[in-house]
Amino acid sequence: HEGSGEPMLLVHGIMGGRGLRSANIEALRKMCSPIVVELYGHGRSPAPDELDRYRADAYVEEFERIRTELGVDRWWLTGQSLGAALTLRYCLDRPACVLGHVFTNSASGLGDAAWVAELTARAEGDARRMERAGRAALHDLKINPARSQRIVGRVRDALTADEPLLDPNGIANGIRATAIGASVRDRIAENEVPSLLVLGTLERGFAETARFATAHMPHLSGGSRRVRSRTPWSSDRRGSPSGDDGRTDGLSAVHFCRSRPWQDGDAPVGQGSRVSAAARWCVSATPTALMATV
Repeated sequence: HEGSGEPMLLVHGIMGGRGLRSANIEALRKMCSPIVVELYGHGRSPAPDELDRYRADAYVEEFERIRTELGVDRWWLTGQSLGAALTLRYCLDRPACVLGHVFTNSASGLGDAAWVAELTARAEGDARRMERAGRAALHDLKINPARSQRIVGRVRDALTADEPLLDPNGIANGIRATAIGASVRDRIAENEVPSLLVLGTLERGFAETARFATAHMPHLSGGSRRVRSRTPWSSDRRGSPSGDDGRTDGLSAVHFCRSRPWQDGDAPVGQGSRVSAAARWCVSATPTALMATV
């Protein structure tokens, strides 16, 4: 999307897509140039058969390919749920490329050993059930944000419209390969990037990860920003992997980026960078072997 400021990469969570940003993309365009990607098996991106393509490290390299092809020096990152696990990893691996980072609802990114063990134990069974059920059964899955009544209507409608584009095999491979290896909890003290964690006031399922990040993550702006939001499925005490309302993290990103979280006189090199004139925005007509970006 063409915008008026530095580029910002926005990464959604499982069963999300570009529709998740439909309520705040115009606000973002006023202060950045949004680059919205869709994970493999989601939206307009392919669903590769090779599991290695879904691994967190491979996503970091794919994001880096996008940055390089667009001629971007440094960019902002915004990640939600599983997408936040990937943007956290990118920040740790490529801190020199990041102006600042906003993330939300990422048990997958900051899960402890017990959480990872529980996920690993059930991942293959969950993936196989999703493959057997097929695309027709995706709407009724608990992890599908399009079924939420707490997500704002415009966002829910956009996600629902894109449901036919979800690929159950691709999402299953994401469960097998992306989610299991996504946690960077043991590396979080290495963070060098100005960051903001957005946490809904009723997001009890993510309270522990927020406390951990506040205690152990350097350069976390004010600890975390609490907003009035909650998971779409309050019966799940662990919270939802797609728990923001599709609007609050984007609005928090606007405020955070405007605040310039670094100290005066210590702005990162390239703070004034823009997307090159030849690639002011990314379009969805990328080669089918690559992630779709808009």
